Amino acid sequence: MAKQRGGPPIPFESLCDGYSLAVANAFELLTSSLQLIDRPSVGLALAELGQEELGKSLSILAATSLSSDPANWSWFWSTWRNHVVKAHRAFLYELVNPVRLEAHSPDGTRLAGASFRASLPTEKDVGIYVAYDSQNEMFVAPSAAVGPIEAYHRATTLLYLGLTARAVLKALESRPDRTWYRLFGEVAFRICSEELYQQQMPQVFAEFRARSGQHAELIETLNVFLEDARKELAELVEGGKKLAESRKRSDA
Repeated sequence: MAKQRGGPPIPFESLCDGYSLAVANAFELLTSSLQLIDRPSVGLALAELGQEELGKSLSILAATSLSSDPANWSWFWSTWRNHVVKAHRAFLYELVNPVRLEAHSPDGTRLAGASFRASLPTEKDVGIYVAYDSQNEMFVAPSAAVGPIEAYHRATTLLYLGLTARAVLKALESRPDRTWYRLFGEVAFRICSEELYQQQMPQVFAEFRARSGQHAELIETLNVFLEDARKELAELVEGGKKLAESRKRSDA
């Protein structure tokens, strides 16, 4: 008999705790990244790790909707150690909150979340390890391979995605019985497993809201925290602009 593919189911309460821990860890990595502004290579690596943690958090949240049948858990465990999936899954938080922080580098390059490297996980490697440049036949230190713009780009991407994840966490934790995790877990699972587009999300949330009073209350509560997240992001962007202008005047 062929071995049944799958993995061990995770208890519901552990999943709820795991979601909270993953979001919190992403913010710890973000904070550390921003504190290393004078060491952009390390800052880049930490920010990319934080983005993987955000992607992991969405997988954990989606798993709250899975039954205890081990066969259903192959979906979860198949990507648990897949760094590419986790890094890109973080971007799916944009479906929950259609906000994106974009900028342009001094040379006009659009900074909108996409990696400067062959893949997002490569940012960790280039930021931490000495590499060998076969074309120029020389070893390259991380500090020589990564500039401040690349580190800033990943950190700001992690910031806006993380604020949405934290808003979701606050909404779900606003009920002590955690029943909302299981409800919203169905939305998270659809986001992770279906090819959904931003223009479809209003209908997805409308259908979700119409299912019961609890579903409607959850969405109303979530919208409050998402609005707070948007305001916080706007304030941070404005503060960053003022700081940049102040530095320009100081350098003049």
